[in-house]
Amino acid sequence: MMDRRRFLGSTVAGMVLASAPAIGRASIPPPVGNAPVSLVFRGDLPDAVALSMCLAATLREAGIAPTLLDCGEETLTAFAGIDTVLDRARGGRIVGVMGEAESVLLHAIAATRGSGCLVQAHHRFHARAVHHHVRPSAGIGALTWSDSVEGWERRIAQLHAAVLGGRPPMPIGARRPERSVGAARAGLVSFVLT
Repeated sequence: MMDRRRFLGSTVAGMVLASAPAIGRASIPPPVGNAPVSLVFRGDLPDAVALSMCLAATLREAGIAPTLLDCGEETLTAFAGIDTVLDRARGGRIVGVMGEAESVLLHAIAATRGSGCLVQAHHRFHARAVHHHVRPSAGIGALTWSDSVEGWERRIAQLHAAVLGGRPPMPIGARRPERSVGAARAGLVSFVLT
């Protein structure tokens, strides 16, 4: 009998390895300008919805009207669902907010279509703090900092809007680590793809 976990893990690892040349060849186009922006998010995760709504508002303030694609876990963990999402976002930038597993799958499939990652951020939630780890595609090294749980969405939305505008991401918020209290909730990944 087949072990589903081993099969899925092998499938994802194979996709990531197969897409490595595509990731390396992907060129980063100039800032958004008139290119459409699709905001893909997990509508069943409250933190993802909060960040996505902040991102949408921030982008609208900057004159960009994103197309909102509210997806559930089923859509973002099935190849056919991810293909549909990528087809709807074709020809523009994708800003995503989702769990780590969905992010890995979407990145791998998008890379096989020639997409590149401009920035990827991991967010870990604790009682009083959000810990961020941001990896830009080029230029500066990874950024790591802690932020208050109050208003973190607005600051991360501004970071992604800066990347869409062609500016490097900079940490916006406290740079000092805040003591974690209690267990961490499930984390999120937010990113910008070309």
